[in-house]
Amino acid sequence: MIVSIFIPPRLRCHLPSILLMICLDAAMCVAQTGKPTGVIRGTVTDNQGHTLSTALVALVAEGSNANLRTVTTDADGHYNFADIAYGDYSLTVTLNGFSSSKAFPLSLTSANAVVDVTLSPHDEVGALRSGSVNGAHEGKLSFHPSGAQGTTAPSGYSAGATAENNSRVMEHVTELDNGDSALIASGEAIPGCDQKSDLLKNSQQAPSDFQANHRLGLFYLAHHDYRQSIRSLEMAAQIEPSNFENSRDLAVAYLGAKQSSDAIGLSEKLVALRANEPALYLLLGRAYLASGNPEKAIEEYQKAASMDDGEQNQFACGIGLVEAGAADEAGGVFSAATEVHPASARLWTGLGIARALEQQKTSAIRSLLKAAELDPGYLPAYAFLANLSGTSEGSDLQIRERLAALVVSSPERAESHYDYALALWKEALRKHASQQDMEIEAQLKLAVQKDPTLAAAHLLLGVIYADVNDYSRAVPELEDAARLEPGNAETHYRLAQAYRRNQQTTLADQELKKFVAMHGRLDGGQLTTVDFRPLTRQQTDSADVGEPCQQPNR
Repeated sequence: MIVSIFIPPRLRCHLPSILLMICLDAAMCVAQTGKPTGVIRGTVTDNQGHTLSTALVALVAEGSNANLRTVTTDADGHYNFADIAYGDYSLTVTLNGFSSSKAFPLSLTSANAVVDVTLSPHDEVGALRSGSVNGAHEGKLSFHPSGAQGTTAPSGYSAGATAENNSRVMEHVTELDNGDSALIASGEAIPGCDQKSDLLKNSQQAPSDFQANHRLGLFYLAHHDYRQSIRSLEMAAQIEPSNFENSRDLAVAYLGAKQSSDAIGLSEKLVALRANEPALYLLLGRAYLASGNPEKAIEEYQKAASMDDGEQNQFACGIGLVEAGAADEAGGVFSAATEVHPASARLWTGLGIARALEQQKTSAIRSLLKAAELDPGYLPAYAFLANLSGTSEGSDLQIRERLAALVVSSPERAESHYDYALALWKEALRKHASQQDMEIEAQLKLAVQKDPTLAAAHLLLGVIYADVNDYSRAVPELEDAARLEPGNAETHYRLAQAYRRNQQTTLADQELKKFVAMHGRLDGGQLTTVDFRPLTRQQTDSADVGEPCQQPNR
C-alpha cells in the first residue's frame, strides 16, 4: 500500500510545483546523508477505536527478512520506526487476543509516513489505514502484564546452566526427522491407507503367501505400528527366510518396537551379507544405541558416514552421533558435509547442534543463522536458535530479528510465538532486564491461544509468573503444562515449588514425589544432577504404536 499524501483542493492546481519541491527535498537528503531516510509511525487500535499497547509491529524490507525491525506499541498504542531508508516495505502487527494483520505493503518516499493499523478480535480481519495519528481514547484496551521479570529459576532449582542448555538441545534433536525412511529397503513402494483393507484381506486369504505378508508388514512399518509389522514380517520370513529386503524391514521393526537385541542380531547378519550398504551400518548404530551401547553405536555411525557423502546419509549419521553423545565427531561429519552440500539448511542446522553441545555457542549460532538464511521455511533451525538466545551477546539481535521474521511469516503457528518469546526471555535473563516482559507474556499468550496443547508455552508462562510471586496465575499454567506433558520432570518440580508458595502443601508433596521418581534423587532440596536430560523427556520402554488409518474389523 502506498501511503497517500493529502493535498488541499486549493493547492491542487500547483501540483507540479509541489511535486518538484518534494523531489528537490529528497535530493537534498541524498546529498547530505548519502541515502534518504524517513520515519514510519502510527497507532494500533481495535475496531472500536481503542488504542492497543504492547502490540508487536514488524517492518520488513521488500524481499529481505534479514532487514526486519520490530517495536512494540507504547501505552497509547503508538509505534515509531526512525531512520528508515526510502524504499518498499511490508508491515505486520500481532497482539494477543486479536487476529494478526496481513502483511501490508507500503512505500516510504517522504520524510514522514503515518500508517495506522486496526486489529480485530479473532475470526475477523485486521485493516490498515493511512492518516494522522489518533489520540488515545477513553476506555482504551491495554494489555496489563503481571510485571514478570526475567530472573533465575525458583529457589532450589540449581542444575548447571550448561547441562540445562544441552538438555534443551537434545530435546529438540529427538524431534528431528533424521532419515528413518532411509532404513526401509530402497525401491519398496509404501502402501497407502486406502490399501489397508485389501492388504488385510490378502494376508487372511493367503496366509502362506510371502508377498501378502510382506506387503502388510511393510505397510505397518511405514506407519509406525511396529508390533503389527513384526507379526506380518516374521510370517513372511518363515516363508522366505533368505529374502534380504524382508529381513531388513524386520530389523527396522524390531528397532521401532524397542527389541534392540533382536535388531542387533538381525542387522549384524545383514551387514555380513552386504558390507557395502551404509544404511545397514546406520541401522546397526541405532540398534546399539537403543541397547545402551553408545560406543558401538558411534563406531557404526562413523562407518556409515565414511561410505556415503549424500545429504540424507550425512545428516542421519551426524544426528546419530549427537544422540550417542559424540558431539565432536558429529561436528566433524557436519562440517565436512556442509562443504559438499553448502546449500543444505538441515546440514547447517546439524552443525549448529553439534557446536552448541561442544559449548561453541558463537559458532553454533552462526551455523543456525546460516540455515535459516538458506531456507527460511526450515523450521527446526528456529527452535535451536531460540534455545541459544542469551548465550552470545553479539548474536542476540540477529536471533531476535530472525525469530521475529518467523512470527511475521507464520503468525498462526504457535511455535513461532513461543520461540520468539523464549529468545526474548533468555536474552532478558542475561541482561537482568525486565523491559521486554510485556512482549514475552503477550507472545506466550498468543502461542497458547494458537495451540492450547503447547506445554512449553504454559510452562514458561508459569515460570515468569512464579518469578514475581504471582502464584494465582503461575499454578494454572504449570498445571496445564504438567497435564499436557506429564513426563517433564522440570514441570513437576516447578509446580511443586509454586504449590508450596501458594500454601498448597499436600499438592506440593505429590508433585515433588513425581519429580523424584523421574529424576532419581533430591539432595538438600536442590537439584544436583549432571545429566539434565531426564528432566525434559521421560524414558519409557514401551514401543511407539501408530494408528495411521482406521482399523477395520478383522
